[in-house]
Amino acid sequence: MKTCSKLILALMAAVFIIAGCAVEDDDNGYDPVADYTTNNNSGSHIYRGVWSVDGVLADSCVVEIRGAGQVEFNPMPWQALLRQTEMRENVGSKTSPVKLVGAASASFAYMPTGYSANVSYYNMEAQDFDFECTLQGITHQMHVKISGMPVLVADYQKGTVTAKFTVKDIYDGEQSIMASGKEPISITFQANMK
Repeated sequence: MKTCSKLILALMAAVFIIAGCAVEDDDNGYDPVADYTTNNNSGSHIYRGVWSVDGVLADSCVVEIRGAGQVEFNPMPWQALLRQTEMRENVGSKTSPVKLVGAASASFAYMPTGYSANVSYYNMEAQDFDFECTLQGITHQMHVKISGMPVLVADYQKGTVTAKFTVKDIYDGEQSIMASGKEPISITFQANMK
């Protein structure tokens, strides 16, 4: 009798654990971030926030989350990333500054990986991004190598959208210019939902 009641209790516990871990099927295209953050039907949601690089506040950024599974960051934290390279002394220099040519924006595909009552989780495609800058009249083709799987998290309880990336390396053309001991670099975007 004692063994039977232990078995029943164990089976009941397993049923409750499995029921608690169940995830709703998201094949219907439901986008909790889009649904929560706006009442319009444009399919696009804009957030203003800031980047931090290795935990230090860096550049401001505008992020557009599109209902079609794309998110665009404009700009990526190009100045803060260059401060992690051999070009660091020229970032912000008054006599010989590094200047951005064009835009340093990047677009990533995202897909939902799960959500709860308060938080939605997304994985973004680990896509590298490029930008151009000039130093003393010479144009540099910068290539930023992203590693791992970047994530996008919408926390409804805190009212925030957060994106996290890991930068593996930064190239000027074909040559790595990362400062010694700087890799990998953690970059994080954080914005408050309106």
